[in-house]
This record gives sequence, structure tokens and C-alpha cells, in this order.
Amino acid sequence: MTKLKYILSAVFIITALTQTKGQKTMTLEDCRNQAIEANKDFKKASYQKKEAEAYQKAAKTAWLPSFSADLNYMQLFDIDDINMPGYFLPTADNEEAAQAGQFTGQSNVWSPGMQMELGNLSVLYGGLSVTQPIFTGGKIKYSNKQASVGVEMSELNYQLTYSQLIEKQTKPFGM
Repeated sequence: MTKLKYILSAVFIITALTQTKGQKTMTLEDCRNQAIEANKDFKKASYQKKEAEAYQKAAKTAWLPSFSADLNYMQLFDIDDINMPGYFLPTADNEEAAQAGQFTGQSNVWSPGMQMELGNLSVLYGGLSVTQPIFTGGKIKYSNKQASVGVEMSELNYQLTYSQLIEKQTKPFGM
């Protein structure tokens, strides 16, 4: 029994002298930081703020010119030759008959025939265009204003969400 007392006394003294770190003491600032990191509404407000800032940057680029370039290449192999024989042009009695396709005879005007040997055909064409908005009826101006207002609103929402989160987190501590 005395051995048991000595063993229990030794275990108690060793336990009392060693520092146990089972829990971490948290400051109010640590609690705030954890609450901010874990809160979904605050993350959402943060993403909305970033989105509004990106939209504002994109709206500012509307004043700048836009460039585009095209380059196309087409190659056709073994194209059939074109062979059109010559003929006398047909005539009509009046303009209305000609428009209706009613031709009554042939004139003495000869249309020579045409013969083209095509073989292989290669075509390369390209273009470059620059577009600068000059007058858009205020569309660009008001788009930039709308983007600025969106940034302000998202900033206010961000601050409101932060304030509500801090208030909700510090309320149990009586502060």
C-alpha cells in the first residue's frame, strides 16, 4: 500500500510540474480573425467587391480603340475550265418586255465568248481594322458611372458585413 502511495504521489507531482497545453488561450483579436475567415457572408461580400472592381476596370477599357486582324488562305485544286461560246445579244420591243424576259429577236451586237483555264487556284487575303468609339450616346460614360457606383455599393456592403460580424462576435463578451 505504501508503494502505491509513493507511485501515486510521484505521478501527481510530475503531472503538476509539467505544463500541459491542451487548450490555447485566445484573444479577442484571434476570435475576430477566425470569425472573419469562417463566415460565408463575409466571403461573399469580399467576392462581390472584387467582382465590382473587375467590372469597373473592364468598363474603363471601352474608351480605348479595338483592333482586329484577319488573314485567310484558300486553295482549290483541279477547278473545271470555264468555256462560254459567243452569241448575239437578244432584243426586246420595250423595257417592260425586257424586264419580263420577253425577247423577240436578235440584235447585231456580238458578245464574244470567254474561255478560262483555271487549274489550281490559291487565294490569300487579309485585313486589319481599328475601331474607335467616337459617339455612343453616353453609353460608355454611364457604364463607367454605373461601375463606379457598383464599386461603392460593394464596398459599403463589405463594411456593413464586417461590422455586423464583429458586433455579433463581440456581443457575448459584453463589449
